[in-house]
Amino acid sequence: MSLNPQTAGPEDFDIYKMGYTILELGVVFRVFSPLSDSVDVIIFNNYSDEEGSVYPCTKHESGTWNALVSEDLSDKWYCYHISKNGESEKAADPWSTFVTTRNHHLQFPKTKIIRSKEFDW
Repeated sequence: MSLNPQTAGPEDFDIYKMGYTILELGVVFRVFSPLSDSVDVIIFNNYSDEEGSVYPCTKHESGTWNALVSEDLSDKWYCYHISKNGESEKAADPWSTFVTTRNHHLQFPKTKIIRSKEFDW
């Protein structure tokens, strides 16, 4: 299935499952967070990076947030930045199949984007 990033609307993302979906034109991210005021996807080149590229998500009336990043993100890392009532937190993708964290007291997990999605819930 092809998706035109210039004309894609939130309804076009309903065909994708939660988490991320790799397409020829990039990666679609979906997360269910109906009470959030905003959700961004942050892409990191390396797990140890503190800062990354921020991509805003669009909220669908169903409570899902969607973003299309038109890049090859294979072997990069991501998390969501979720805001509500002026407070915000970084969060791992609850649908992730490849979560990593460092062994220290600040457990901030990130998801690695891998081409093979053989893991079946």
